[in-house]
Amino acid sequence: AILAVLVGLGLGAIGGYLGLRGLSIKRRAEAESEATQVLDEAREAERRILLDAKEEAFKVRSEHEGDVRERRTSALNNASRIVRKTLIVVPTTLKSVRRV
Repeated sequence: AILAVLVGLGLGAIGGYLGLRGLSIKRRAEAESEATQVLDEAREAERRILLDAKEEAFKVRSEHEGDVRERRTSALNNASRIVRKTLIVVPTTLKSVRRV
């Protein structure tokens, strides 16, 4: 009877150990799977954020280049207008000076 109890305790201990070990392995696999999923989601979020930032940077750069182009065109038009007026005023002024 004592032998049966000791064998039962031994088998119970071995069974408990194996059961806990299996449960531990299962929990570890689940934790690793969840960690992998979280990392994948974080990488995807990072990719989306970088893509959005690049698109925004491109948009801002394009707008800035358009503004610079407009200002350059306006400055060139103003300079051209000043040159034309100068070409009209200088000869007229020279004629007036020669008459005096």
